[in-house]
Amino acid sequence: MRGSGTMAVQSPNRTQFYAISMAILANTILSSVADRPVVDKTGLTGYYDLALPLSALRRPPPPPPPGASQPLDAPSPPLEDESIFAALEALGLRLEPAKGQLETLVIDHVERPSQN
Repeated sequence: MRGSGTMAVQSPNRTQFYAISMAILANTILSSVADRPVVDKTGLTGYYDLALPLSALRRPPPPPPPGASQPLDAPSPPLEDESIFAALEALGLRLEPAKGQLETLVIDHVERPSQN
């Protein structure tokens, strides 16, 4: 049944998603790549089949610590690498930075259960 679950199939340089909602794409896939929350504001409620390049789904390397210089022989990304921004733009989507409220769970106290 279409829309009952998302499936991803990886080829050597692309990941094909089947029956994926924009909410799942934003909350799961893009939030993982961006390493920060991504909220779906497309208003699209359907399920879609789409492909993204593997290079766009890789997390970028962390920035060097303050004061550290990058070695001259540091490898540059291959020319076929595509950013997540470019990949989404090709699909007619875009990521926009924004501030907003997010629901957060705070645990302020924990106790071990009693023996009985």
